[in-house]
Amino acid sequence: MTPGRIGTSSPELGVPVTFGDISNFSIVCEVSDNRVGYMPELSYGSHMFQDLVEAEIIYGAIWNDKKTRKYHPELLETYPDRFSEICKDFPELKGMIQVREVESWSFVLDAVTNHSICGG
Repeated sequence: MTPGRIGTSSPELGVPVTFGDISNFSIVCEVSDNRVGYMPELSYGSHMFQDLVEAEIIYGAIWNDKKTRKYHPELLETYPDRFSEICKDFPELKGMIQVREVESWSFVLDAVTNHSICGG
């Protein structure tokens, strides 16, 4: 899950990464969140959508607003953050970046109705 756009060239709009940085992910989910004072537009993975499809990486988007029925990111906190274990060379990023392995959850998207659910 990433605040704003994934792969943007403008850090104020999201996370400026390349596909190589996320190529081993299973799921990428952009989250629109207004805690920074404005609601960033999501890219819906358009910067690298074909790469995501070819790598079989699931893409999702959450508009954290009144249209979203339930959004509980705190549920991820029940799983240990493995960032320090995996990225030992970047201790200054601990807390800013988290790595959670959530094997028992499922993600279902109905593209026709544009509804999705994720959880365990």
